[in-house]
Amino acid sequence: MNTITKLATALALTFAGSAVQAAEYARVLTSSPIYNRVSTTEEVCYLRGYYGRNRDSGREGAVLGAIVGGALGNQVGRGDGRRAATVAGVMAGAVIGRDIDRRDRHRYDCDRRPIYRNAIIGYDVTYRYRGRSYYGQVPYQPGRRIPVVVYNYRGRYDVNPLDRI
Repeated sequence: MNTITKLATALALTFAGSAVQAAEYARVLTSSPIYNRVSTTEEVCYLRGYYGRNRDSGREGAVLGAIVGGALGNQVGRGDGRRAATVAGVMAGAVIGRDIDRRDRHRYDCDRRPIYRNAIIGYDVTYRYRGRSYYGQVPYQPGRRIPVVVYNYRGRYDVNPLDRI
């Protein structure tokens, strides 16, 4: 029970004088949960593909690596040394590009998706006090009996659960 409810109940009991009889217990006849739809998010991950297919061979990475390696090798040396550096750059770039492309196929892409579920926010309760049935809502699952506040207005009883929603 929150502080405001406790304070309001204490003030009502203090200032009402003879209008409030007492806090007593009533027998629970039925109780049913009150549901509220709650939205949360969940992260869902899946294997990354290349336009709908996984990159298995590493061919695209090898071609790209060969082009970059050849361009870098061409910047080194003069004459035959430049040709040898270009060929070595093409071969090294192809191997490195293929390895990177193969490693990349096991990466995952993740999305956040809404998940909806029903959460219990309280209970509808039918209870009996002094031979009469009453209805109320409480924020907890009641047992066989619940605490009630009984108000007596000129011989008429008003019976409410102590912890209402």
